[in-house]
Amino acid sequence: MEINFSPKHYRLDLAGPNDILSVDMPAQPLMARVASLNDRICLRIPAQSWAVQMLHNYVLSLWQSGQNSLCVESGRQDAVEAFYCLVAAALRDDDHNSRERTLLTRLKAVIAARLDDPGLDTTLLAAETSVSPRSVQAAFAEIGSTPSTHINELRLERAAQWLRIYPARSVTDIAFAVGFNDSAYFSRCFRNRFGTSPRAWRQH
Repeated sequence: MEINFSPKHYRLDLAGPNDILSVDMPAQPLMARVASLNDRICLRIPAQSWAVQMLHNYVLSLWQSGQNSLCVESGRQDAVEAFYCLVAAALRDDDHNSRERTLLTRLKAVIAARLDDPGLDTTLLAAETSVSPRSVQAAFAEIGSTPSTHINELRLERAAQWLRIYPARSVTDIAFAVGFNDSAYFSRCFRNRFGTSPRAWRQH
């Protein structure tokens, strides 16, 4: 999904079924954080932008926790400050427009687009980015990870979100929807990552 910001309106271009969380905010706090704000708010910001991903996860966490986490005035102020800082970072993150994306960035973009594909692996990533499997592994080694570890981490994070957002969907259905093809393996990975079972996570 790409978002077009405009002082008077916005348009959402959706490639398929999506859940939308819309946030209205005053411009003044952003003007204090972003130089030439009017020149930036009409830019498209790709979903794979690191700042957009951080902002998305933060807003989703606030939505999931509800009002309970913001009942203390100081906590509310800190949460709002963090929100504006992340929005400002997203508006400033125009590296995708100013220089060629690195291999790692291109690999992460492929992963984001095909995360639900059970066949997503090093070989597929190499084919999609026209590099060798060794180059794919080297790119992730630079950040102390591996392709499979990064893919599994993103799938588990998405599953953790969906378990609470979609209480009517079964654990197995969600596991398959995020790209796992073995529900028992998914449960083991989930417990290793979050310290509890998917069902217990959902009920917490």
